[in-house]
Amino acid sequence: MKTLYIFTLALFLPLFFYAKTEIKIETNTIQEIGVNQEFIINIKLNKADIKGFAKLEVKFPCDVIVKPIEYSSALFIAKSKYIKFIWVELPKCENINLSFSVKFPYYFKRKIDFLSTFNFLNDNETHVISENNSILVIPELLISADKSNLLKEQIKLSNKEIKRRILFDLNTKLYKEIVFRVQIAALNNNINQQLLQELIENEFEIKEELINGIHKYYIGNFYSLEVANMFRDYCGINGAFVIPYYKSERITISKSRELIKIDALSDVY
Repeated sequence: MKTLYIFTLALFLPLFFYAKTEIKIETNTIQEIGVNQEFIINIKLNKADIKGFAKLEVKFPCDVIVKPIEYSSALFIAKSKYIKFIWVELPKCENINLSFSVKFPYYFKRKIDFLSTFNFLNDNETHVISENNSILVIPELLISADKSNLLKEQIKLSNKEIKRRILFDLNTKLYKEIVFRVQIAALNNNINQQLLQELIENEFEIKEELINGIHKYYIGNFYSLEVANMFRDYCGINGAFVIPYYKSERITISKSRELIKIDALSDVY
């Protein structure tokens, strides 16, 4: 029995270490770019046999304009200097292919370094795997530090003004009984506080609605369709969309516009 135990342990020990080394990130992209030039980043994530909640985050040193291409059932979030792929439950396949297009609106340094980090839970413990990458900027296309700082400040002020308008609208009722909500996710299972904090800044409360067995998560009530659309873009969550409500019932966008016109006329008369 002792010999059998040692043999069994010796047989499975290499498999254990093999599974550990298999979890890795591989990033492929072009080596040299110009400022304001769009390019594609491909990421191959080998997750081995891990399951459950996980997050892949890519951080850049400056503002980026990002569009998702392939995100393998993840919630995709793009903000000013980072993107996130979030899985409530990882896909069953061992390898996950991800891709997105990137454009830098400003940059004056020759080398752009960015960091990819994969966070996952295993045996109720958080594990982190990171990969550093870099891209060179074509010298002839570099912009001056002054112009770069000016563009950076313009983007910062624009985002600040957008956020101010959004928060103001959440507290200013314009139309009677008509509100607009931005749905950011629809899942088979409800999600915990950890994931909610990953989705959006703390100033915005996420609410949950259970409809036909699907857990739908939204932000609002917004009292202006324009600002609801603004928030949809500001939140950076791929697939987010606006839903109008009238007397707590879902209605179409076109119906909401009709009701707003009627409401405006009733105020005049």
